[in-house]
Amino acid sequence: MEDQSREGINIEKLLQCFRLLIPENSKTLARIKHFYELDLNQIKQTTGVELKGLILDVDGCLSPNHQDLLPENIAHLKKLADAGIKILLYSNMIWTNRYENLDPRIEVLTNLPPKPNLKGFEIAVSKLNLPKQNVAMLGDSYMTDAGAIRAGLHFIHVVPIPTPNGQNKIHDLFRNFFIRLSKFYDRFN
Repeated sequence: MEDQSREGINIEKLLQCFRLLIPENSKTLARIKHFYELDLNQIKQTTGVELKGLILDVDGCLSPNHQDLLPENIAHLKKLADAGIKILLYSNMIWTNRYENLDPRIEVLTNLPPKPNLKGFEIAVSKLNLPKQNVAMLGDSYMTDAGAIRAGLHFIHVVPIPTPNGQNKIHDLFRNFFIRLSKFYDRFN
């Protein structure tokens, strides 16, 4: 069953859109095309940041919107967990059976305050029990996932996985605008 009650525009997302006009609110540690290409050793070599924990968005990052997690992403989650990385999935959607085949070391949180609410990120990072400087949020949306930046976490942007039937066109327009804006800001850092 699909729950879209926490999707769409709300006051917190609108405020986040205005915050993103300030360059430091879209500061991105790394940009990747696919989650399964995430290489934490390369990030450490290029940025000096040693990540020991990851908070991951689900829809658009590990799966097409509201669909099953892609097998290559499940395999990469296991590889990261085997390497000792603490992993937490943080979704604005309800818990579904798509999480049943995940490695038991990976915690799934679906009942947190919806992103970009700071309280949700604070709860998520406390569950990892790691210093914030060693944790990154990986997501496809600056309007929601990059709220982690304000919570003191690193942000890794992943290109959204296309949804076969498409996504909300207005959502895509805003998401793409903030991706471009963040890349523009990168030129001056």
